[in-house]
Formats: sequence, C-alpha cells, structure tokens
Amino acid sequence: MLPRFQRCRNSTIQLESKATVIRLTIANRHQRIDRKRSRRVVGAIAGCYRKPIDQCLGNEFWKGQLDSELTWLDALILQLKSIETKLNEIGKKGPRVVRITTMDEVGPRTAEALVEAIDDLHQFNNARQVSAYFGLVPKQYQSGEPDRNGRISKRGPSLIRTLLVQAARN
Repeated sequence: MLPRFQRCRNSTIQLESKATVIRLTIANRHQRIDRKRSRRVVGAIAGCYRKPIDQCLGNEFWKGQLDSELTWLDALILQLKSIETKLNEIGKKGPRVVRITTMDEVGPRTAEALVEAIDDLHQFNNARQVSAYFGLVPKQYQSGEPDRNGRISKRGPSLIRTLLVQAARN
C-alpha cells in the first residue's frame, strides 16, 4: 500500500468501526438507527443519549459508554480532517496532481495516489503499458490459432485499480 495513504485509510476504517459500535450501543437499548444513514446523522442521534460516565446511574451505564465512543469518534473525525488538509496542501503544490484532477470524476485523493504509484512516467512507452501496470487489461488465453480474452489481470496495486474503476463508473 502507498505509505502516504495508509494513515488516511486507517483513520477511515477506525471511523467506520466506531460508527458501527455507536449504532450497536443504541440498538442494544431498543433504539434503531439505519445503517444507510451518514456518520453525521448517527452522531446527532446518538448525541441525544450521550451522558458523561460519572453522571450515569446504574441503568444508564450505556449512555456513559456511548459518550466515550462518541468522544473517540469526534477525535477520529478531527484527525481525518487534519490529514485531508495536509494532503490537500501537498497536492496543490504538485503540477502532476493538478493536471490529473482536471479529468472528469478524478478527485485529489485519486490523483495523488496515481502520482505516487507512477514514480517515473518515462518508464512507460504508451497508455497500454500503464493500464497493464495497474492490471486493467484482459488476460489473454492463446494456444495456436484461437485467441481469447478473459477478465482483467488484476496485477499491480489494487488500491489504484479500485480508485480508477470507481472514477470510470461515475
């Protein structure tokens, strides 16, 4: 995995797992929050039940647990925002990143990942070699005369391939 994006991806995974824990804590108290709702809505709904642990009585202990989980979630959101701010500052300084973001449906994170993955652009002679490097070309099955193409080869960095496929779908 690309080192610059590892920390951002870990923070996002922690954020999702904290949101799941909060959802489960509220669900254990027979309140329902849909999984499709955003983290902001989950935080707002959960904030209604939030209570510091030292103010909780015996039957309200879950509210104290919810408060500690929401505190973690707030810290993770702040950490993720600071990481994204730093990445935006770095991305605006690179001319290759700015050029790639001009393409449709390619955001700053995808552009930074592409620039990071392709160290030296001169190592490729054409676009076909770049797509082969990322594993976006079909496998070829050839034995004598019949020449068949299969699924994509999936060679190379999977994160970049995922980002490019998502950009193509939008």
